[in-house]
Amino acid sequence: MSSYSVPATLVMLYRSAIPEHKAYAYALIVFSMEKISNCPNVSVDRCIHLALEFCAWLSTVHGDPLYQPWRATLKQLLERGNLSDLRSIFQIRHWFIEMANTLSLLLSKMQESNPNSYPIPLIESLKFCFREFQVFSCVLRNAICGIDNAKEKDKSIVDLLSTGIKGVFSYLLNKMENNLRLIPETARIFETSGWLHSVSIVYLDILKELNSISQLWENEQKQFQHVLMNQQISLQLILEKTTRKDDYHWLLKHNDVIDSKSRMHLVTMMMIPEEKLLDAEFYKPLIHWSRFLDEELYESLKNNNITSPKNCRIGYTSYAKLYSNRKISSFWRAQMIL
Repeated sequence: MSSYSVPATLVMLYRSAIPEHKAYAYALIVFSMEKISNCPNVSVDRCIHLALEFCAWLSTVHGDPLYQPWRATLKQLLERGNLSDLRSIFQIRHWFIEMANTLSLLLSKMQESNPNSYPIPLIESLKFCFREFQVFSCVLRNAICGIDNAKEKDKSIVDLLSTGIKGVFSYLLNKMENNLRLIPETARIFETSGWLHSVSIVYLDILKELNSISQLWENEQKQFQHVLMNQQISLQLILEKTTRKDDYHWLLKHNDVIDSKSRMHLVTMMMIPEEKLLDAEFYKPLIHWSRFLDEELYESLKNNNITSPKNCRIGYTSYAKLYSNRKISSFWRAQMIL
């Protein structure tokens, strides 16, 4: 990071004791932020490096009002571009840890707050903080995944990144386990207040990112699986509130920790579009195929009034159960394609 660069010069003037210099530099920094955040796609990668510099210099003073907007700008650019230089990626490690600490603090507040009076800003702050954390986490994860292609001199950087991410993973996983442990006690209150779905989905999103991090190392995979196993009741309560719009597919890979009811709910949403749920014509071939999968199911369905919405749901649930059986899942998917 050069002390003679444009970002460094502007921040130096911005920190000047001379009011005219400070005001002029402030205006230029804000103008730069607006231009960089709206840069064309061809310039994104170059603008990422400028944003990195502004963040680095502004973060040297705690609580600088321009630092957070620049970090948000960097997050938007990282979503659009591709930061592959390991030395630049190493710079964001500090902010990744910083965001993890903020996320942890908000999760602690969720534990300490009275569920009857959860302020909406707390839930929204948790969502906002997590979205930032997720983007920076993705960049670091991709860097570690690419270690095989890294130059020998850069592998020490990857090792340092790995150590930092592992620390954050364990820290946040412990926090999430504590929060999940409270779900059975607070679910009814959340349901009454209307916040259960919002809380469930943000928890599910955080778990998904922790799952992605855990896939980098075998020991972390075991840690994550252990937490899910210990919190099956909480997971069940969360999954009851998932909808087709929510990101739940990753959980199907953790078949051992999902109860059968939740698994059927997830598979049901995945298998058949919502508009087909009450389509009688759609179910007729399913009844025919059931004969090859389960004779008892076939006999129980073939004489029912398949146009009845109730029977449609019963049949649909039965097929979801069959689908979740690994022995016939390949056959079932093949039939769905026909």
